[in-house]
Amino acid sequence: MTEFNELLKNDLNSMKLEIERLTIENKLLRSASKEQRELNGTLRVEMNKIIDGTHPATQYAMYCKDVL
Repeated sequence: MTEFNELLKNDLNSMKLEIERLTIENKLLRSASKEQRELNGTLRVEMNKIIDGTHPATQYAMYCKDVL
């Protein structure tokens, strides 16, 4: 029975380490996901400005087109 208990303890310790690793990984993924959503939002705003013609680069290109 002692050997069986040792095996169980080892398995339990391994599972605890795996849970800790997965918890850390999950937090990192959630953080990266939040940052990615923020970047996507910023990109969406910039793309809408370009499409609408309100982005400075678009306005400059239109100015150059008219001048040239």
